[in-house]
Amino acid sequence: MGWNKGGVIPSQLLRSMIDSKRISSKLNLYPHVQPASIDLPVGEVAYEMQGVVLPRKGEKVADIIQKYRVPQVKAIDLTKGAILEKGVTYLIRSAVRLNLDSDIKVDASPKSSIGRIDLHTRTVVDGGQLFDTIPVGYDGYIYLYIVSNSFRVYLESGIPVMQLRFRSGEATLDYLETKMLGELHGFVFDKAGSNIPLCITSQLPGALLTLDLQSYDIVGWWAKHTHRPVFMNRLDNPISEFWQPIARPKNGSLHVPHGQFGIYVTKEHVAFPPFVKSRDKNSNGLEPGFSGVMMIYDPTAGEFRAHYAGFFDPGCGCRFSKGKEDKNSKGFLSWKKNVKRRGNAGVLEIRSFEKDRILRDGDPICRMVYERLLEVPDIIYGMDGLGSNYGVQKGAKLAKFFK
Repeated sequence: MGWNKGGVIPSQLLRSMIDSKRISSKLNLYPHVQPASIDLPVGEVAYEMQGVVLPRKGEKVADIIQKYRVPQVKAIDLTKGAILEKGVTYLIRSAVRLNLDSDIKVDASPKSSIGRIDLHTRTVVDGGQLFDTIPVGYDGYIYLYIVSNSFRVYLESGIPVMQLRFRSGEATLDYLETKMLGELHGFVFDKAGSNIPLCITSQLPGALLTLDLQSYDIVGWWAKHTHRPVFMNRLDNPISEFWQPIARPKNGSLHVPHGQFGIYVTKEHVAFPPFVKSRDKNSNGLEPGFSGVMMIYDPTAGEFRAHYAGFFDPGCGCRFSKGKEDKNSKGFLSWKKNVKRRGNAGVLEIRSFEKDRILRDGDPICRMVYERLLEVPDIIYGMDGLGSNYGVQKGAKLAKFFK
């Protein structure tokens, strides 16, 4: 695409890719553009599958559907909405088709609201031999495996369940860059908003984050067993029907039963400045800032999952002033250039796949990997009109679907 430096592709360039049909859909995708990602809405038909099948080289997902769908179950029409049953594997063609250039890499991650209801979603594509990774140069639709682990859910076509992040070149900061730029610009903060040193190891990129079981009266939430479905087209599902609050443990440790899904937070608060002041002393301009990806802190830490939704958009954990309407950005808001970084706690979605697990306050729980942006985005997370639901969150905040 003619970009000669590496980074995550921001909002204005994502809209250019929609304009040029590199990203296409029957739906209007412009409202789905986020600061450094684009939402991935589900399509019109869901198929109940015998299990999860990863495509082989040259294999079409449509052929997998025909071979491995449950034959006695009819295709599910999502245009009318439908209940997806707990523990059942569904495969859905998304509403989005890609026609990628050979220098663009794309990864997928569940949206934050989806991870927080324990809805396990993965992408696959024709001939793609990895989950959640779109091959360079891919031309075709994206498909979604969906398994709801804790609740029955109501889903209808057009509801976004995952996000796509596009990268040109190398975007990830290595451990030295993370340390240097984190100290310079402010990546990690304590609860009071003071910049704190990053815990970094040379073996793995990113800053280490730890579990918080002491800072709040309610330190998390456990999913209840219920037959009632979560309606994903509503924001008033009753909390008491689905969630049990976890009180702050007196001894700083929490016994988690095998398979129990829970929502927790990190002690550290993270921020992702969408832009930083230019390092050129002779310039008054701005340089592109950062986005983030939450990852497992160490593959040898045991068989438990600390997060489902991994992407953090630029502007998350920042405070800013509302700007004026930008006539050159198709109706999106601009902003004043005095963003303050205070940080937000990272929300964790934890399940142990081993036996019962003892979680302790301060346990290392995940890594926050920082990525440079290709350009300063023309929208930032938390701006009015963007639909950001977790811009200022305190404690273990549940998904937007609950009240």
